[in-house]
Amino acid sequence: MGGLGTLATAIEEILSDYGIHVPSWIGLAMAAALIVIFLPNIIKNAKVDKARRDMTRLQDLTPEARDRERERILDMAKDNPVGLVAIADEALRKQQTAIARGAVERLRRTGKRTADLQRLERALDGDKPRHLLKEVIAIEHLLKAGARDAAATRLAAALAIWPEAPELRELRETVDLPSRTEVEQS
Repeated sequence: MGGLGTLATAIEEILSDYGIHVPSWIGLAMAAALIVIFLPNIIKNAKVDKARRDMTRLQDLTPEARDRERERILDMAKDNPVGLVAIADEALRKQQTAIARGAVERLRRTGKRTADLQRLERALDGDKPRHLLKEVIAIEHLLKAGARDAAATRLAAALAIWPEAPELRELRETVDLPSRTEVEQS
């Protein structure tokens, strides 16, 4: 029986440690019940593990086959946020950014594991701005604090992402205007 017998023996020993002595078939029945209960998770984990192993052979494939294989790898964890995180982490380790981005996009759609999602986005894109309104507020605070150079740097990064945003264009005009102290010194 191997794994099932070992699990049954472990269950019997745990029960006997608590003073509950049961026949060996009870331990076997409990082990079988545990496997049936956790079978969906076992299958999910097996699929994710296979997907992680399949990433290693992508470089041996033609570009068309590589695209199909990437999609198949991502489909193995489609409704499993933990699996998507594992696939994205493995893809980043193996420098497979296309798979990592696909896993991150699917993870974003689940709405779960937000801390992992943010960590993976930073690993893929660095600390580039993600929300226009947050950037506008941060730039305005920098300007009010008198940190024009920092505001200009942050504004340039935001404009690279949202070049047509009217809020940023207004801020660009503010940053481009010399400060009152610079005018008075002239």
